[in-house]
Amino acid sequence: MPARAGNNVAGGDVARPTLTDRITVALIPQAAEDLQHLQDQTGLSKTDIVNRAISLYDFVNTQQGQGSFRPPGQLPSARAASLRQGSFPPAVLAHR
Repeated sequence: MPARAGNNVAGGDVARPTLTDRITVALIPQAAEDLQHLQDQTGLSKTDIVNRAISLYDFVNTQQGQGSFRPPGQLPSARAASLRQGSFPPAVLAHR
């Protein structure tokens, strides 16, 4: 599928970057389920979700390397409780 110039997400037009790399990924069943769940919840395309996930992983990895990121199990208890109550994707919490 060719990249489109824009996509109407939550009432706004979002410009898409130029396509630079195309890959094929074999997802395990749980990851495929999680991806479909995120697509249903957000209305984003699978490509957008995967791109955001990669960017988020890069950010977290960089923060951990700098010592400024702590996984939910190491956060102060009030913050960890709020994350467990739904402000953090369940799939991420399950992989701590």
